[in-house]
Amino acid sequence: MNVFQNRLGKTIFTGSLVLAMLTMPVSAFAAPMIPDASVRASELSGNLLDSTSQHFFSIEPNANDSDVTLTLTFGSVNDGRIANNVNFRIFDQSGMRQLQDGVKASEASFGGGSPIYGKDDNFKVNDTFQVSGKQGYSVMVYSNASAPANYTLRADNALLVDTSGRSQPAELMADMIDATQPAKMEITQPVNTDTSKKISAQNVGNGDRQYYTLQAISNDEEVTLNFDYSPQDNGALKNKFNFYVFSANTLRQLEAGGRPEIINLAAGNLVKVNETQLRATFRSVGSPIFTVIVVNRSDVTATYTLRVDGADFQ
Repeated sequence: MNVFQNRLGKTIFTGSLVLAMLTMPVSAFAAPMIPDASVRASELSGNLLDSTSQHFFSIEPNANDSDVTLTLTFGSVNDGRIANNVNFRIFDQSGMRQLQDGVKASEASFGGGSPIYGKDDNFKVNDTFQVSGKQGYSVMVYSNASAPANYTLRADNALLVDTSGRSQPAELMADMIDATQPAKMEITQPVNTDTSKKISAQNVGNGDRQYYTLQAISNDEEVTLNFDYSPQDNGALKNKFNFYVFSANTLRQLEAGGRPEIINLAAGNLVKVNETQLRATFRSVGSPIFTVIVVNRSDVTATYTLRVDGADFQ
């Protein structure tokens, strides 16, 4: 199964994933059965890279025998390649078994999104269904579009559960690149470049993004980036200040409206000995040119140092 670091478009619908979902306990309300790594929220956002992309989530209703409404909003809005080409289908346990056996999703599902008429009605669908007892339910978000599509799926009277690592709670995505706007690529001039191996700069926050060009020493080189920032004692920066690495391919997806935390080649991970230090390691294959983006989603101005081994800042 594709995991979070490299998001180059494999769909998460595989036989092993469906089998895992089918072997979950039928009680949808036993919270301890959700793995620690799961994302559970009433709204989840993600990115469907192409017309083969499918994302699966479990549905955890708030109560037995209640009505659950799913609403899917997608974009980029006004992109004719995406309009009316993203939707979802709802499955009970029997339907998931049929899907695993090769039955078409349109036949195995019992519900799916219908257009919501009004503003941007080509980019929003919803459906309401009634929960029966404690049976488990699943939803598949899919794309028939010829371009990458961002989406937010909202559940009313239920929680959505993602065990794949392909989505984020919607509130964590809101301050990133606006789903309706392509990313603006402007290479940042650092405040202080000590050498080609180190950059020191300031980021004012509130979604501020800074871009740097990175060239690996060779076409087959292990590259490590170390990121440290201050103030170190300000909790508002935690989980909201990070850097992302993009190849030429993933950079094009970003320019097309993709979100950096989903389509990156590598991203900073916490170095446990220090809560303000982040590190990422990746291997350059093919072209040695990469783009690094520093993003601050907090409202705190911070300074940072970015060091690299196996490559040079240009």
